[in-house]
Amino acid sequence: LMLMLLELAETGVSFRPFDAIFTLIFCAIYTPMNWFATVHTGHPVYAVVTWQDWKTPALLAFGYSLIIAVHFVFVALTNRRGQTRAPASLEDPLVEGASPGRKGSQQGNIVAPAVEPAGR
Repeated sequence: LMLMLLELAETGVSFRPFDAIFTLIFCAIYTPMNWFATVHTGHPVYAVVTWQDWKTPALLAFGYSLIIAVHFVFVALTNRRGQTRAPASLEDPLVEGASPGRKGSQQGNIVAPAVEPAGR
């Protein structure tokens, strides 16, 4: 968690609310795979995730909810910082006068690299 906070503070990474869908997709895939592996091998993948009683689904629901909550805390921190754009390293260097603070596509003039005529 500390490394994530440090990265958030030092880089231009933006967290968007929509990105939480990827966590939900992971959870939707991982949970049945964990259950399947536990039931078919007879040994739990993790000691606390045994699928023997109500505690396993409750523990996973709590853990997944916590992950989503932390994601939205990072969304709030990103918005508070005023960062709604991609990091400078990801911006298109061929767009002159782009407005990095605007949402959506960059607006500006396309700049063609200078090319010397051949044969001079």
